[in-house]
Amino acid sequence: LVIEKAEDAHPIGAVIYREMDWKNRHVAIEVIIGDEAARRQGHGGESFYAATEYAFCELNAHKIFCYVYSFNEASLKLVRMGGLHEDVILRKSVFRNGAFHDNIIFSLLDREFPKLAKKAGMAKKLGL
Repeated sequence: LVIEKAEDAHPIGAVIYREMDWKNRHVAIEVIIGDEAARRQGHGGESFYAATEYAFCELNAHKIFCYVYSFNEASLKLVRMGGLHEDVILRKSVFRNGAFHDNIIFSLLDREFPKLAKKAGMAKKLGL
């Protein structure tokens, strides 16, 4: 799914659903803000929340999860503020800029989503 700026519909990134498992009702969510000028303006957080809402409310997911590189401070802050649970650290599994870094897997269960919706100010809209 393409992420566009609301004011001019300029594409700035993408939301990708990966590893969809219909039987076990879980899906990985990846948010990429490719336009460097659009980073650190809240677009990633808005997009991640919208993707999470869609996964739980439309896809009937039981769990969403995401992979975050240990050097991606903005994404780490986002998932921690959102109340996602740190499940696994894949130690030194990503090679970037001449060094190995951890890849951390975070998750959120459907029963935990109302808390995230409340933080995002969306609980009333969703009837939670």
